[in-house]
Amino acid sequence: MILLVSIGIPPKNMAINRLNVRVYGLLLRHPGLILVSDEYRFGKFMTKFPGGGLIPGEGPEECLIREWQEELGLEITIQSLVFTPGKLIQSAFAESDQVLPLYYMISVIGLTRIRVSEREFDFPVLVDGAQTFRWAELSALTPTFPGDREAVNFLRNQMQFH
Repeated sequence: MILLVSIGIPPKNMAINRLNVRVYGLLLRHPGLILVSDEYRFGKFMTKFPGGGLIPGEGPEECLIREWQEELGLEITIQSLVFTPGKLIQSAFAESDQVLPLYYMISVIGLTRIRVSEREFDFPVLVDGAQTFRWAELSALTPTFPGDREAVNFLRNQMQFH
């Protein structure tokens, strides 16, 4: 797979003080299904890919392995970095933060050990930090965050050519 970087021009009035690197694992299942995380945080419902924030002292792949272990209790095999947006993305949570998302294609062993729901936002209890996972149709998926939406468009385009 080819790494694609989209290019954009940042708005002139945006004051960025911090870079927030996010690392996500893309797990595809035939035919055209992708694993997503439905979450409730800070009073908002969001659909995103499993993964999270890079902490000082770790590399992106180490971050991804840690996040999948924390969120899903799964060991992953990283196949390749497949996408990162090339334009500035402002954080949805902190106006002065720039988000740099990295998307890796991954595989796992033992996926049946996690609870996967058939419905969106199927939380046992609605509390801040609630999280559940589901298989979503890539063709109909509209994630919450801009970088995730760009990654979905990239994957859709790649699937059309293979």
